[in-house]
Amino acid sequence: PITIVPIITERYGGNGSIVNQLLLFSFIFSLISIPVMVMLFEDRNLKFDIGRKSIHGSQARIYKEYASRIFYEYIKYVARYVGGEVSQDTEWSKDEIYAEIDKIIDLNVSTIKFQKNPKNQEASVAAIFYECIGNGIIKDILPLISGYRNRYDLYAKWNNKKIVIEFKAKLINILRDFNDEQKMFNEINCIVCWDVDDSDKQGMKDKGISLDEITQSSFDNGNKKFPHSTHFLTLSGLVPPIYIIDLKKIIS
Repeated sequence: PITIVPIITERYGGNGSIVNQLLLFSFIFSLISIPVMVMLFEDRNLKFDIGRKSIHGSQARIYKEYASRIFYEYIKYVARYVGGEVSQDTEWSKDEIYAEIDKIIDLNVSTIKFQKNPKNQEASVAAIFYECIGNGIIKDILPLISGYRNRYDLYAKWNNKKIVIEFKAKLINILRDFNDEQKMFNEINCIVCWDVDDSDKQGMKDKGISLDEITQSSFDNGNKKFPHSTHFLTLSGLVPPIYIIDLKKIIS
């Protein structure tokens, strides 16, 4: 049985009292965590994959209240066995943050007011995309609303066609949101990202997805497939492609 673990630990020179405390913590936490997991798995509206999920309405309030009660009950038990005070580092230095920002390389694009390179910054990619729409570099895409119901980044229209757009700092990051590539192709029309490179190509290839660049000639002709797209992803001939807008190419 698991209760013999402290004895074995002491036999091999370990600290049996610490092991006893850990066992106690585990038991207390299991009394809380097991009912929570049972409740989650019994929720018919909750489907498990690595895509973003949201819980709405009264169900969200129930989970929030229940999680709060669990947390404070857990703190009451743990506080008995933990010495000292918990320090909270709430200090925030604007100067330090700006010193870090100053080290980021400049974008240096005369047609864009955004100053810093958006590498690894999804929000900056989105900001540059919206600026490109505002100054006319990107045309024919009409934004409707961003982040509606916390599912996808942008709902828009292109020539009265309803489209869904995702923003990614790196194209390959889209794979973290889905464990079902078929679902990804069924729901997304376009991914806006920064600087598509070989790592993106290899990541897509590992998932059985083809990443192809749109030729310069078709790009010059306006690309009737999707406005300003620079690449496209294909999974099979049974689903439509996902078009890619590489902002680095668009604003260069």
